[in-house]
Amino acid sequence: MLAVVVMIVFIGVFPHVLLESVLLPSAVANPYSDTFISTYVAPINFFAWGDVQIMIFILGGGGLLFAAGHRFHWFSYQPPRWFRLETVLFFPANLFFNWACRYLYGEDCGKKQAELKRMAFKDNHEVGFIDRLVYTVRAFNHRYESSFLRTDATLYFLALAGLIVWIVFYQWLF
Repeated sequence: MLAVVVMIVFIGVFPHVLLESVLLPSAVANPYSDTFISTYVAPINFFAWGDVQIMIFILGGGGLLFAAGHRFHWFSYQPPRWFRLETVLFFPANLFFNWACRYLYGEDCGKKQAELKRMAFKDNHEVGFIDRLVYTVRAFNHRYESSFLRTDATLYFLALAGLIVWIVFYQWLF
């Protein structure tokens, strides 16, 4: 690992060595135009002063922003509960699953509420982001995917049976 780090740092500090010792000889050995190589590839300036100024400006600005953020505790901000990522993502999913449960199961929806209660936001602060994601995917799979699979299997069976019947009748007629 140290060798890779040393190579990366060496290429970053001395990029012209790689260009002159590896890239230019291989480009000349291949059927590329010599005028193109001598005009555009060979005179590459890796450390143009304008690019270095922009790099220094961006790194200095990032350093100042970090120093100010560390000094004034900007990175320890805790947003309100309603503004967290899991609320934004899973609250609509929870509403959708509750609606779908009532729509699909009607009166039997109360029996299916165990999964939905684990996804609920009210009085359920111990469930984290990953757990809520797993519960959401598991609830979707248990509820809807089995009916999708049954419907798909029925459609595939009908399509294949119809194709077989058509082939048999087609060969029988002709």
